[in-house]
Amino acid sequence: MTQAIKDNIIFGSALFMLFFGVALTTAGFVIDPAGQVHDSVLYVLGQCLIFAGSAMGISAYTSGRFRDMQRYLDHRLRAFERGREDDKEIRETIDSAEEQEDNEENN
Repeated sequence: MTQAIKDNIIFGSALFMLFFGVALTTAGFVIDPAGQVHDSVLYVLGQCLIFAGSAMGISAYTSGRFRDMQRYLDHRLRAFERGREDDKEIRETIDSAEEQEDNEENN
């Protein structure tokens, strides 16, 4: 299962819970006694809002952290590769200087 499918499931279930909570609260106003919402309806609405907020919040937080971690690792990898290239240039310069010294000593 890809990350996009997981995100779609999370956001879909969170939106479903939001709509369910709003619909249940609206039904609580309409059903007799009209205008009074029972405590159990408010409890379920609170649970729906908590679920939706936590699902969306955790998903946003983790995807942001993974994105930050990926940027950091990419940056470190690029720095490591640049360092290796710099090392190659330094080694080549030292090797060519040693070869010149050897050639001068042999002549």
